[in-house]
Amino acid sequence: MHQGDRITFVDEIMGVVDAFLEHYERERGPVPDPLERALIASYILGVMRTNIDAVWDALVASRVFGAADPRALFAEQVARAECQDQQLKDEVREQLVARGWVSSDSS
Repeated sequence: MHQGDRITFVDEIMGVVDAFLEHYERERGPVPDPLERALIASYILGVMRTNIDAVWDALVASRVFGAADPRALFAEQVARAECQDQQLKDEVREQLVARGWVSSDSS
């Protein structure tokens, strides 16, 4: 969960997608090519994002925050950590290549 002094869920997220791909291949057979594998991974990430947004929407709508806007507080924290953004992107890219979701020469 932690990478240095920041929180990251990259390994967990990619692990969930890997598990889905393994289940998919057990049920439907091998994925025929890298493009289809990447499309499936992309679709699963989209579903996960929709699920996360739904959970966050429900949390934000609760009275626990009063007048505070937790999304604005989050955006403020993210703005402070922009220097880590490229580092995270580089780490994610390495993970994608290592898992074979993209080739090392693709952008």
